Amino acid sequence: MDHGDHHTYDQIFSLSAEEERDRLRHLTSVYDPITQHVIGSLVSPAGRNCLEVGAGSGSVAGWLADQGAQVTALDRDDRFLPAHPRLTTVTGDALSEDFDPGPVFDLVHTRFVLIHVPRRDELLERLVSWLRPGGWLVIEETADTTSGTSPRPHHRNAMAAMWRVMHETSGTDITWTRHLPTPLVDHGLTDIGAHVSTLPFHGQDDMARMLHLSMKPLSRKMVDTGLVTEAELADVYADFRNPCVWDLAFSMVSAWGRRGS
Repeated sequence: MDHGDHHTYDQIFSLSAEEERDRLRHLTSVYDPITQHVIGSLVSPAGRNCLEVGAGSGSVAGWLADQGAQVTALDRDDRFLPAHPRLTTVTGDALSEDFDPGPVFDLVHTRFVLIHVPRRDELLERLVSWLRPGGWLVIEETADTTSGTSPRPHHRNAMAAMWRVMHETSGTDITWTRHLPTPLVDHGLTDIGAHVSTLPFHGQDDMARMLHLSMKPLSRKMVDTGLVTEAELADVYADFRNPCVWDLAFSMVSAWGRRGS
């Protein structure tokens, strides 16, 4: 849930800076190893020119820079981006005409951005246009493949309410990810591939803490949907704190493709 344009996480989530830092820290702890494996299987970052869109805490951008890449990190919120001699921070919107570097990148990566951007097809076209011939695009998005089958009704109801609120407030489309990697084919990329990661949570682990912090600022609006009650939501939050409770979290789909020469 890093951000890419004005219909983004920071408009609908009212976390303090400390809470948002914690949320991003838990998120990166869970997902960075997967992202690093996916990127590393496609390209050696050393000496490459890379773009991270919706950089969030800058953990992926920082890792790429540590690997020897020249990295541009783009985000509307630059509070959490690290300083690094090979990292250039751009504070802005990926859909803005103010940012249009042209086909200069060997790798463009984005995570948890496109489903939150109503103009996602336009953004995807721009991401492809910034690739050099032979460059790789890697997009990673949330897919809710698990909550509908949770053995806990309160979890099913809470997730349904969360996605409803995010769709009605910012245009989030949790169903879009299910089409991957076809949108990359549609934009003319080759060497297409995809990987799905579905991880569990149990109380007090990084996934549970990230989920709790993601839901917390939406609690009132979630109850207002009528899909979940206050009592059910309290049970969900108690489960997030209970190390004896295990369930599957939502999935992440990693999809990639290469621009032709």
